[in-house]
Amino acid sequence: MDIGRRMKELRIQYGLTQQELADRAELTKGFISQLERNQNSPSVGTLLDIIQCLGMTPAEFFTDSEPEQIVFKSGDYFEKTDEEKGNTIEWLIPNAQTNSMEPLRVTIKAGGTSEVYLPKECEEFGYVLKGSIKLNYGGKMHTIKAGESFYFCAGKKHFIIVVAEGIGGVEKLSKQIQAVTGIDSRATILGHVQRGGSPTLRDRVNASAMGYHAVCLLEQGKYNRIVGMRGEKLVDYPVDEALEMTKTLDPVLLDVCNTISI
Repeated sequence: MDIGRRMKELRIQYGLTQQELADRAELTKGFISQLERNQNSPSVGTLLDIIQCLGMTPAEFFTDSEPEQIVFKSGDYFEKTDEEKGNTIEWLIPNAQTNSMEPLRVTIKAGGTSEVYLPKECEEFGYVLKGSIKLNYGGKMHTIKAGESFYFCAGKKHFIIVVAEGIGGVEKLSKQIQAVTGIDSRATILGHVQRGGSPTLRDRVNASAMGYHAVCLLEQGKYNRIVGMRGEKLVDYPVDEALEMTKTLDPVLLDVCNTISI
């Protein structure tokens, strides 16, 4: 049997690109291309993974019969983790690319964002299982809570932001400001820089400046960055780089703390 030809036929039949199949099987696009041209031979384990990503059993792959699958269990799902954003995408119906609808389950960590999706000719529907999200559709923000859904034609750029904390009455205030002034307003929770105590004036100024800088980074398409102050200057670093940084304690201040805490 020509395994490469069979693999290519099924991939095209299900509407998958080489890159999409490679992502699902955790392989490279180049390796998939080599397999389809019979320039490389997969191991048994790799071949079984590819067959599963095509939504088939080995028996179905090696025969031309294609029985219709009606029930899909958790073992049929395909999962991909976005290492950069920390999000998880699960394809609930593995061979749905040829259908009118392709259901996914997307898990986004608190405070995180989805990919930015460019306009395309399709319709999108979503139901929030847990938490609260903000959907940016064409530059306009919509809040969707657990138990609520959204539906739109994907003709505009859009993405999702997961709300980390409840915003209480601030949302109502922002709507009132927008109604009175006509200015598109956004509610923002700065949070306390000092948990357990009221923030000082300097805390509020720094938090506002860092929040503004963070939003500017998002508008530039820059995600997963830490915003902070170095002296009087706003700075930002990739999360991984920031986690590797160390800070030396001032021995004089440390001695003061030890003395007054006795």
